[in-house]
Amino acid sequence: MSEFFDRKIASSEKLAVEIQLLGLSDGDEVVVLEANGMADLRQTHGRYFEDDLSKLSVFDRRVD
Repeated sequence: MSEFFDRKIASSEKLAVEIQLLGLSDGDEVVVLEANGMADLRQTHGRYFEDDLSKLSVFDRRVD
């Protein structure tokens, strides 16, 4: 999971990851979610984190 503050960069990164996953049948889904904070994401998009809710507070990296 990565946190971005620029929508254009987030979309570019999403596309790059989707290209890397082409042809793989592992069932991974690449999404860009927009929210004011993690609490909002928990409320509106909790289904993306059902398997491991600890991911909500940990980011691999921040891009400003």
